Amino acid sequence: MSTGNNIMKFYLLIAVVFLSGCQYMTADTDTEDTNEKSIAINNSDDEEYLKIAKELFVAKQYKQSYQIARKLAQKDNPEAHYLLGYLLYYGYGVKADQEEGAKWIQKSADTGYRPAIEALVMIQYNLTPDKKCPADGGPVLQPDNKNQ
Repeated sequence: MSTGNNIMKFYLLIAVVFLSGCQYMTADTDTEDTNEKSIAINNSDDEEYLKIAKELFVAKQYKQSYQIARKLAQKDNPEAHYLLGYLLYYGYGVKADQEEGAKWIQKSADTGYRPAIEALVMIQYNLTPDKKCPADGGPVLQPDNKNQ
């Protein structure tokens, strides 16, 4: 596929994501809109769409990232399982659902995807995404240096 076609697909996807995101401008950011527009994702473009979903997450466009991650997760993409689980677990762009989020992260970890495995450790020790402190405000876990 030529670079021109890839660029055209990228801009087309951005336009679709942007236009579908316009309906959320007055919506509550903690609830999922059940009437959201569907994003069609072709099998051959999974990696490209995953890259876009990650970029949208970094740009704090969580609902759009969620839409793409959900579609890719339905196609059994381990990285998308992790991204979807992360969005759900911490409530980025959707209402937080720790149980459902953990299931998706576990599904990704089961494939050996390292970020998902690390996320499960964070969940087990109740750490926040910044890895600095437990979510309950307790002390930061420190490694036991007695055996070194």
